[in-house]
Amino acid sequence: MSDEEMDSTDRVRQLAPLANFLTDYEYLKQRSGLTQKQIAERASTSQSAISRLENMRGLPAYDLLVRISEAVGGELVVSPMGEFTFTLPYDIQESAKNTARVQGLGLVEWMNQEIRKGLRTGNKVQFREALENDTRVRRVSGGSSLQLAGGAGLQLGHVVLKFKL
Repeated sequence: MSDEEMDSTDRVRQLAPLANFLTDYEYLKQRSGLTQKQIAERASTSQSAISRLENMRGLPAYDLLVRISEAVGGELVVSPMGEFTFTLPYDIQESAKNTARVQGLGLVEWMNQEIRKGLRTGNKVQFREALENDTRVRRVSGGSSLQLAGGAGLQLGHVVLKFKL
């Protein structure tokens, strides 16, 4: 591999977490209907700083990412666990939260329970199917198996789950 290819590979690896952040940020921005100007005001920064972030020009400081996350109703979570940290798909967040609540569990506690149960039984854990087939979710959501409310009522724009096997 040439030095140029190595530099390009390193750059992609370096920017991947920022690209993931921007995916969740754009979701929260769209859901909240906020403009760049409004986000900048809430985050105590300039609109041009928001534009630079959205266009991946430069690497923003950690404290700016924290403020921007809060400005759009989210929370920045940083973890060295890589592949063991993930974002629950937006379209099932509300159903997962409802299922956990009906069972009297916190969301992370419920997800850990479901993962462990799936691993113990030797089955692959497929959260979407589990939620779609969960009768308790049907009762909570008034008869439909999933309410794709886009995370309405969630304090965080995404759910980050960490677990130890």
